[in-house]
Amino acid sequence: MGCRFVHIKSIGKMSKSFLIEKDGKYILIDTGAKRDKNAVEKFLKENIDDFSRLRLIIITHSHYDHTGNLYSVKNFTNAPVLANKREVKNIEEGIFDIPEGFTNFGRFMMKFGRDSKKEFEGVKVNICIENEFFLHDYGFKGKIINTPGHTEGSVSVIVEKAAFVGDLCFNIPFLNSFSVLPPIGKDINCILSSFLKLLSYNDIEKIYPAHGESFKRKKLVSTCKKFEKK
Repeated sequence: MGCRFVHIKSIGKMSKSFLIEKDGKYILIDTGAKRDKNAVEKFLKENIDDFSRLRLIIITHSHYDHTGNLYSVKNFTNAPVLANKREVKNIEEGIFDIPEGFTNFGRFMMKFGRDSKKEFEGVKVNICIENEFFLHDYGFKGKIINTPGHTEGSVSVIVEKAAFVGDLCFNIPFLNSFSVLPPIGKDINCILSSFLKLLSYNDIEKIYPAHGESFKRKKLVSTCKKFEKK
């Protein structure tokens, strides 16, 4: 049986979590913004009949719209939490590491959002990774790779022919018509290197960002070519 992808769309923020299922085993990627707590909990309870089958909660990075419901989801599922070591302190202490704006839209976001409160409940990270992490022991053909740039410890999850990239890429209509570059982040050069790293995995056919719609590999290739010309 192949993978079945189910996504949760955060209300008002277009921030998605992904529940991946294969042969009765599940992995949850990110937990969405706190404002969507009821929707996230309802979705998981309706779709997983036995939470011992939720093998892993993977946090792509520590921003509040990806960790906002981690505390509640961890409590009612008791699934182990995995993150890159560079994100652990923020996740465990509930800290929002404020990024910079790369684009005009990103700079606008940061100008008006920098002083707003973005705290979330801290949660202990059970599995702290530094390098790539294989998912075979959890029932999936795939692995987690480091794709820094949006944050220092951002990761992407590759499962079969799909990549779940958190905020490494954005694909919001109109905003990302010609490029999947995120509007905010820590290091644009690291992001471009992470794009190339993703493309080095030739099996990846489709990419799932947390913000916006999934897109095919060729749009990431096109984005990289645009920046090569600059």
